[in-house]
Amino acid sequence: MLERAILDAALEQLGTVGWIGLTMVGVAARARTGKSAVYRRWPSKEELVADALRAGLPPFTAAGDLGSVRD
Repeated sequence: MLERAILDAALEQLGTVGWIGLTMVGVAARARTGKSAVYRRWPSKEELVADALRAGLPPFTAAGDLGSVRD
């Protein structure tokens, strides 16, 4: 539950302040937790954002073979 709140907060902050403005402290505040809880799970902003994007995007499934492009 806390992990999901942190990931959601990271996505929200990324959307509102962008990459440059996103901070671990800001994410922690938005998730209503301490920054140590964020750093314990993600040692860097890059890792946090990568996991948040993976969690927030729909799962990738291979496209089915629909035949020839010309057809």
